[in-house]
Amino acid sequence: MDRRKFILTTAAASIAGASLSACNATTQSKISTTELISRTQRTKWLSSFSCNIEMWFKHLPFLDRISAAKKMGFTAVEFWNPMSVKKAKTPDLIAKRAKDEGIRITSFSPGAPSLADSKNLAKFIEWADLAIELADLFDVPNFNLTGHKNIEGKSVEQMIDTYTHGIKQVAPKFEKAKKVATIEPYNPFDHKGHFIYGVELWFVHLPRNKFFQYQIKLGFFPYAAYQW
Repeated sequence: MDRRKFILTTAAASIAGASLSACNATTQSKISTTELISRTQRTKWLSSFSCNIEMWFKHLPFLDRISAAKKMGFTAVEFWNPMSVKKAKTPDLIAKRAKDEGIRITSFSPGAPSLADSKNLAKFIEWADLAIELADLFDVPNFNLTGHKNIEGKSVEQMIDTYTHGIKQVAPKFEKAKKVATIEPYNPFDHKGHFIYGVELWFVHLPRNKFFQYQIKLGFFPYAAYQW
């Protein structure tokens, strides 16, 4: 998709989102039923996007957000840690609901431990096994790898070196499983306390091969991403 088509897609999808104007509204809020474009048109535009159900439909129980995404016209969803006890998530139930609704899961973020701390290497190796297991359950070839929280007393260069060492240790696991870890840099406004931001630093320092890739997302509020 070229830049011009992407911008047009984003604009149209934004209009589609406006037709259900408060995706993260409270249950007391009234949702507009005015259709600015038809469902067929909306589905056509939204089919290029993956709906982040962590940010959309916050007034609904987590599993019901998958159904709500389908009702709006999305064909794919993504989410963060599927093991979150706080949000009462159960991976098996997430996979079942997505399958029942005919919704594709494009990615998830299984909460990696901070790789800036060398003491977490054993935990990270265990995490890699779990991430691969969950990726098989959700039938996705990739998952998001973060784990770049700051460690007090360490420079950015030191943290990058430790991070790089950690992901090199698990690369053979990903290769064997044919899975890709997508390294996602954060922005410094919403995610303070991390050491991988923007594009310059991580592009230069971190290893890149077919089992590790970098992710840049553009999207519309509250958050549906077109990924490439």
